Amino acid sequence: MGGSTSLAMYTLLLILPALAFGLEKIRIKSIFYFFSVVMLVMALFTTATRSGFIALVIGILFFIFLYPKKDKKIIYIKIGVAVLVILGIFGAFYLKAQPGLVEKIIKIPTFGTTFERIWEIAGPILGSKEITFEKIVSKGRYSGWQVLWPALGNRPVLGYGPENLSIAFDKYYDPSIPGITDEAKSFGTGWWDRAHNIFLDTGITIGIPGLIIYLLLFGIVFYKLQKIKKESTYKITAAGIQATLISYFTINFFNFDVFSTYLLSFLLISYSLFLIKKNSSPTESETNNNIPNSTLAKYIVFFVLISITIWFIWFANINPLLINKTINNVDLYSLETSTTSDNCKKAVYVMDSLTQKHSFIDDYVKLKYIDTISLCVGIYPELKLELSQKAVSLLEEAKELRPYYTRIWFYSAIFSNKMIESDQSLTEEQKQKMIDKSYEDLKMAEELNPRRTEIFLTWVKTSLLIKDYEIAEKKADQCIEFNPESGDCYWAKALVLISLGESKSKETLEYIKIALKKGQSTEANYSLSQLIKAYESWAEKTQDKKYYEILEELYIEKIKLDETNFQNHATLAFIYAFLGKYDKAREEAAIVLELSPESRENVEAFLESLPQ
Repeated sequence: MGGSTSLAMYTLLLILPALAFGLEKIRIKSIFYFFSVVMLVMALFTTATRSGFIALVIGILFFIFLYPKKDKKIIYIKIGVAVLVILGIFGAFYLKAQPGLVEKIIKIPTFGTTFERIWEIAGPILGSKEITFEKIVSKGRYSGWQVLWPALGNRPVLGYGPENLSIAFDKYYDPSIPGITDEAKSFGTGWWDRAHNIFLDTGITIGIPGLIIYLLLFGIVFYKLQKIKKESTYKITAAGIQATLISYFTINFFNFDVFSTYLLSFLLISYSLFLIKKNSSPTESETNNNIPNSTLAKYIVFFVLISITIWFIWFANINPLLINKTINNVDLYSLETSTTSDNCKKAVYVMDSLTQKHSFIDDYVKLKYIDTISLCVGIYPELKLELSQKAVSLLEEAKELRPYYTRIWFYSAIFSNKMIESDQSLTEEQKQKMIDKSYEDLKMAEELNPRRTEIFLTWVKTSLLIKDYEIAEKKADQCIEFNPESGDCYWAKALVLISLGESKSKETLEYIKIALKKGQSTEANYSLSQLIKAYESWAEKTQDKKYYEILEELYIEKIKLDETNFQNHATLAFIYAFLGKYDKAREEAAIVLELSPESRENVEAFLESLPQ
C-alpha cells in the first residue's frame, strides 16, 4: 500500500465516515463502527505522520463544530472541545519552556515517536518570533515547491501531462535553493516525480483549467452534502463525509495520492453521489415506465461493456499489480548482505523475465531493473561488464518509451562509461562510438535538467576517461557555479587539476581544502581514490613532505567513508610514520590488528621499526 504516509491517508479516509456511521446507526452496528474508529486511529498514530495528525484534528474539529444536530448535549461537547483546544495551545507553550519534560515524553515507548514527529514542527514555530509558511511545511518541501512554481506558469493551460511532473521539476531544478538537498535526504532522492502537494501536482500535470474542474467536482459534492445536512435523515453521514473531504485535502496539501487512496476517494465520491441522488426528487424520465426497451440491445451493450471492463481490469490493474508484486519480492536486502553473487544473479533473472511481460508500466519496470543492476555492480565488480551491457540495452528501449525523462539519459551515460572502463575487447572504433554515445546522453540529460549536480559530475568523469580535460574543467566549473555548497563539485575540480599534472598541485590543494570544508557524499569516494593515486605517485617520486601531508588528510576522509578497510588504516599508519607522528602511527597499527588479525606479523614488524 506504500509507506507510512500512504497508510495515514488510507486510514484518514475511513475514520470519519466510520464515526459518522456509528453515530447514525442502531446500537449493534454502532459498536462495530466505533471499534473500527479506535483501530483506525491507532493505525494512524503508528505511522507517526505529522500531516496525518494535522488532517485528523482539522477534520474532527469541523465535524464537531458543524455537527448537524443541535441540542444541549452537543453544545456542551462543543464548549468542552473548544476549552481543550485552548488548553492544548497553552500546554504547547508550556512544553516549549520545559525541554526536560519534552525529552521525557519522547522516551515514552508507545507515544514518544508520535509526539516527537509533531513536536518537530510545533517546537520551532512556538519558539520563533516570526511564524512563516516555510517553517510550517518544512524547509525541504517548501524549496521543492519553489522549483515547481515557475513550471505552473510555463504551461498553464494543458500542463506537462499526467505522470510528467518530473519533466517540470528537472527543467527548473536549482541546487542553490536553500533546503532543496534537505528534502532529497528526507525522501532518499533529489529527483521528484510528485509535487507533494495535490494542488500543485494537478495544476502542473493537467493545467490550471484541469485543476479548476477537479476542485469544482469536490466543491459541488461538498455543497450538495451541505443541503443533505439540512433536509435529509442522513445528516450525520453527510457531515462525516464533508469532514473527510476536508481532512483529505489537508493531508494532500503535503503529500500525494497512491492507488489505495485513489480507490477510497473514488468510493467516497460515489457514495456521496448516491446520497445526493437519494435525497433529490425523481425526474420525469425516471418516473416514466412506459418507454419501450429493446432487450436485445440491452444485452449487446451489457456484453460490450463487460468485455471492455474485464480487459481494462486485467491490462490496467491486475497485470501491473502482479508485476509490481514480483518487483517488490526481489530481495534487495539479501543482495547487500550475501557473500556471493548468486542472489544478485537470481534478482537479475527475475527482473529480466518481467521485461518480457509488457504492460503500461514498462518504463517503470526497466528503471527498477536498472536499480537492481546498479546495486549488483556496486557489490560484485566481477559482474560490471555483463550487467552494464544489459543496462545500456534496457535504457535504449526506455528512451523510446519516455524520451523526456532525465534519469534514463543520465543512467545511459553512466553505464556506457562502465562499459568503456571494463570491456577490454572494444576496438578503438567501438570505444569511440561508446564515447560519442555517452556524450550525446549527457547533452540530452543536461538539456532536460540544466543545473543537476550529478550530471556535471558524470560529465567530468566521462571527459577524464577520454582525457578531454577542457570539457572536464568546464563542467567542473559549471558544477561549482550552480551548486557552490556542494563538496562534490570541488572534488571534481581537484580531480581535473590533478589530471593536468604536478604543476597544478598547489591549486589542486586549495580545491581539496574547500571540498573537505564543504563535506562529502558517496561521490567523494571516486574522487578521493583518483586524487590519492596521483598524490601517492608524486610522493613516491619526490619524497616531498608536503605530498604526504595532503595524503594524510585524504586518507582520513577516505576512512570516514569506510572505517572497516584495514588497508586504508595501514597506509595512514605508514604516512604518520613518515611524517614523524609515531603515536598516531601506533594507533592506526592497532586498528589494523583489530580489523585484520592475520596481519599481526606485518604489524609487529612495522611497530618495531618505529623509534621508541
